[in-house]
Amino acid sequence: MTLKYTRINVNVLLFSIIINLCVCACMHIYNAYMYTLNIQHLGTLREEECNILQNLSREDFREFRGLVIDMVLATDMSFHFQQIKNMRNLLTLGESSVDKSKAVSLVLHCCDISHPAKRWDLHRRWTALLLEEFFLQGDKERELGLPFSPLCDRNNTLVAESQIGFIEFIVEPSMAVCSDMLETILAPLNSEATKEAAEENVREKLEGVKTEEVAEEKSSVIQESKENSKKSSTEEDDATKLQLAQSSGSNGATTTSNQVQASTFTLKKPWVASLMENKKRWKEQAVVDAELRQKQQEEAKQLEEGIAEGDESSSDVCDSNASKEDLKTRTTTE
Repeated sequence: MTLKYTRINVNVLLFSIIINLCVCACMHIYNAYMYTLNIQHLGTLREEECNILQNLSREDFREFRGLVIDMVLATDMSFHFQQIKNMRNLLTLGESSVDKSKAVSLVLHCCDISHPAKRWDLHRRWTALLLEEFFLQGDKERELGLPFSPLCDRNNTLVAESQIGFIEFIVEPSMAVCSDMLETILAPLNSEATKEAAEENVREKLEGVKTEEVAEEKSSVIQESKENSKKSSTEEDDATKLQLAQSSGSNGATTTSNQVQASTFTLKKPWVASLMENKKRWKEQAVVDAELRQKQQEEAKQLEEGIAEGDESSSDVCDSNASKEDLKTRTTTE
């Protein structure tokens, strides 16, 4: 069974990964398939312990593989703005469906950059870990005499300001587009579920009417033995009640259906509050950092001025000593 899918164009798989330009993403895709398909390097087989795809058909496997590649490559930030722009344009056109690959790729990309949408303690921890990774890269760039990559200079990176910009220009727009996309995808499913619930409610009402009808018929039989003269009127009343109940149930179903069609599905957005809170905290931190930088600059300036004054005093003393020696020499000569 393993051979069935490890032999599906393994060389093509490796080649298609190598030719991509996203080095980090390609490495992740390569390792994912090497472990998932139980393949070691050079195509040799391992024990069948990780192949969760072994029962997929050839068509399903190819679709899954394509989705995974698209999703991982879409996490590359070089594609971010084009990805958001394309999805926003698609939603603006009012399309009733969204391409599966584009949808799952955007969801994974938003998950990848979502730490500012978490609690402050988690967000700050992830920020510190990511920045340390960037700074280590910057240290290596300094050693090699290369220019610093963005956010990689540990001595000059403004952490608070960088996070404010990241939230405002990257995370917030991404989460907004993603939520709009999910509402577009999930709205029909939600409407169908709500409609089924409304129909079930109507069925329960009609069953209640039928039960009431049976009880009233029994009562009519008892009354018939006592008052035959009232039988016809009783049946007419029962029929009238049944018609009214059915009419009421039908109207209720129609009203509920109209309400379902009129209502708009809205996705809950718990990340909005976290983004606002985290951005507020970073702005407060930015003020503190600015005051600290200003203080350090003033201290550095004072130190430079003190050194300059010391140099001037030393120069004056040297000039004075030189004048005294010159005068002494002249006196001795005379």
